[in-house]
Amino acid sequence: MPRPHPTEREPTEKGRPAKTSSPRLSQQLEELACRAAASETVSLREAVLSFQGRGGGVLQLLLVLPFCLPLPVPGLSTVFGLALAFLGLRQTLGQGPWLPKAVAERRLPAKAFSALLLRALPALRTFERLARPRLAWFSESRAARQGHGVAIMIMALLLSLPVPVPFTNFVPALAVALLALGEIERDGGWILAGYVVCGAALLLFALLFLGPVIGLHRLLFTTGSGGE
Repeated sequence: MPRPHPTEREPTEKGRPAKTSSPRLSQQLEELACRAAASETVSLREAVLSFQGRGGGVLQLLLVLPFCLPLPVPGLSTVFGLALAFLGLRQTLGQGPWLPKAVAERRLPAKAFSALLLRALPALRTFERLARPRLAWFSESRAARQGHGVAIMIMALLLSLPVPVPFTNFVPALAVALLALGEIERDGGWILAGYVVCGAALLLFALLFLGPVIGLHRLLFTTGSGGE
């Protein structure tokens, strides 16, 4: 039987062309960083176009990166946090990823953005080596994705709070990153890890806000008891 020409794809058992593997997310991120480094500015819309077909998780990941690394893009923390909360709300309502034009077209300093992406690459490559499709219902069903949207929205609102305490940005940002990456790679295990970190973030903020109140209550109660 004559074999196909080397430039032709061999048919599969069902007669369909064999699927070519899509590039890894880390590879696409590195290519975007190289392109951004050669520009003066870049917009979120331009960045997301590099990841066509990967869904809203990529946009969520790009928005949360400045909170995960000690290399923020100046002046954008509140904007990115609120935009991330907006995406979480849309996901909760079962709607697709979309941002207002003022946010999507906002120009970012390309050199800082490129450095941010490059700093994230080692961690992303480690994640990709460990990730695999599992717990499909938890990563792909509509109801589960809407639940993930609620978690992302809450974490994003925590990110928007001006709390000058170490790790108050990193913990909720890590939760969002794990949820987004789990959705991108269809890995329910990492999504579950994201929920564990969500719980840790809620506990951290509860201690930050309730701790002083409890301390003040004890102080007043002790002072009142001492005066009797």
